[in-house]
Amino acid sequence: EGDGLLPALVNDTELRDRFASTLDHLDASTAELNQLIEELASSDGLLSRLMKDEALADELLADVRGLLDQLNRASEKLNRGEGTVSRLLNDPSVYEAISDILVGVNESRMLRWLLRNRQRAGVRQRYEEAQSEAGGEQETDPPRRESPPVP
Repeated sequence: EGDGLLPALVNDTELRDRFASTLDHLDASTAELNQLIEELASSDGLLSRLMKDEALADELLADVRGLLDQLNRASEKLNRGEGTVSRLLNDPSVYEAISDILVGVNESRMLRWLLRNRQRAGVRQRYEEAQSEAGGEQETDPPRRESPPVP
């Protein structure tokens, strides 16, 4: 009899059982960790490639940092009230003015016709530009698509 872990393990069956259970869990965790390491070593997935290729990891880290910098700058502009999107987000009167305009357009047959006509012209122009860039023969009309109603 004495103080310390060894005498306690010999004399205390509850402590001995808990210690044995802890060792069993440690063995299982070690086996799972070894399997994970083996799978990573034999894999060609992103995590494995990042662990093996420092240049790739540095490039990815630089890209993520650049993306975060851009998001931070955009967020700062929104918070300062700079730009159209910020005004839409921060100034309800801008949204209300646009909504009022759309209500007026929806109530006017002539304005609805004009908007749809200009929309079709824009679709036709984009279609023709895409056809000429592709070097294909131009059809006279782009495929028809129903335009959504103006709210």
